[in-house]
Amino acid sequence: MKHLRLFGLLWAGLPGLPSGVAARAPDVELDAAAAIALAKTIPLLAVNLNNYKHPANPILAAGAMGDWDAGGIERVAVIRLGTGDWRMWYANAGPGRHSLGLATSPDGVSWTKYAGNPVFSPTEAWEEDYLSPTIVLQVNGRFYLYYWSPGHVFPDRTTGKLPPPKMKYIALVTSDDGINWTRQGNLDGRPGAVLGPEPPGINEHAAARGSGVDAAKVFYLPEERTRPWRMIYTAFGRHGQWNGLAESDDGITWHRTRAPVAEHSGTYTRATGNHHDSGQTIRCPLRIGNVWVGLSFELDARDSAPMVGLALDRWVTLGRRTLYRNQDYEQGALHPWSAEADEEWIHLYYSTGRRELGLVRAPKRSVHQPIVVWSKRDVGATGELSRIFEPDRRPVALQVHSDRDRDLRFVVWNPATADWIEVAPAPVAGGSLFTLTALPPHAKLRVRFTPRHGGARVSAWLVPQ
Repeated sequence: MKHLRLFGLLWAGLPGLPSGVAARAPDVELDAAAAIALAKTIPLLAVNLNNYKHPANPILAAGAMGDWDAGGIERVAVIRLGTGDWRMWYANAGPGRHSLGLATSPDGVSWTKYAGNPVFSPTEAWEEDYLSPTIVLQVNGRFYLYYWSPGHVFPDRTTGKLPPPKMKYIALVTSDDGINWTRQGNLDGRPGAVLGPEPPGINEHAAARGSGVDAAKVFYLPEERTRPWRMIYTAFGRHGQWNGLAESDDGITWHRTRAPVAEHSGTYTRATGNHHDSGQTIRCPLRIGNVWVGLSFELDARDSAPMVGLALDRWVTLGRRTLYRNQDYEQGALHPWSAEADEEWIHLYYSTGRRELGLVRAPKRSVHQPIVVWSKRDVGATGELSRIFEPDRRPVALQVHSDRDRDLRFVVWNPATADWIEVAPAPVAGGSLFTLTALPPHAKLRVRFTPRHGGARVSAWLVPQ
């Protein structure tokens, strides 16, 4: 704690901070205690999000060969406009131009791509054929979609050296229908840009060997008397990333207010000399009541931990991983991109590492909301194997309903042999609810159903006790 407070004081003493941008060195011990107290009241922060990965994953995949999105799905921005009306704008992955497509959904799970995709493409020279959406809002009937350009640079595969960084800007387009978009703003001669690497006194500027800003998370707070638009942005310094806060009257002209806004970010983490692989950034921030929650994405480890915002300009990371690769359909790093909520669930969209989109549907109201294993799944003669679950701190009960008699088996992970082992089966009678409260105490487990005669339709839940 003493070292963190010292870093905060050093940051506050850095020369060249612009007028209106305050660096704060909060009482870390007070922040940590308050964050822990808040976290205990919020289901999203108290559960292992890996267990809430949706059984329908991946929920959005690459287009067919020859389609504009045949290279896969990259970053997405999702908004729920009301019951039965979910919309997503997503960028295509792979080589070539990165444009935006639209998809719609009645429930946030099943998505249909718009036939006229893409709906917006990079045309300005400064965008370098690359744009990446981060958030979309609807204010007074108009859509505001924030994206950033140009793309990142990566180490050369032969030499391992990192090319000079590209200077990134945050940009804005608006639309009345979500299909036809118009650029807003013109910062530094870049049409559409609304926030860039300025002023030159701070680390994100080229003069300090920084590489600009990206990944705007924007909120419209009409209850605020002045500057109701707020933005958390990611800034790139010479050695790492951090997050800052900006405010606006109209969503177009922005004024920086504080940086950094999260403990352990930017200069608080180890400096590797690689601006792309050092530091921490806030992902998927949401307001639940009067509390802010989100994920802390660690750039070097590519894992996510829960974090809580005491205010928009004061975030604290909680000390455990909650989202990382652990399923068969995942590989590489998992990037959480966008979060949206309905009355019961928080929908968190992430890349699976295979250029596909995954969904975590996490509890919003209570830690006792059930984890869906299967929902009316038609199981054939060969049986069905569930995704991987990691028993959490609280005990869970397994509930199963099948329309026909079946055998249930647990498949548990044996770290000694680094292999999966099946335990003895338990009979499940058709047409009645089967409940099992004594689950195997293993670090990882799966559920296997095997039919006795023909197929069956099965639903199953893990219910935290």
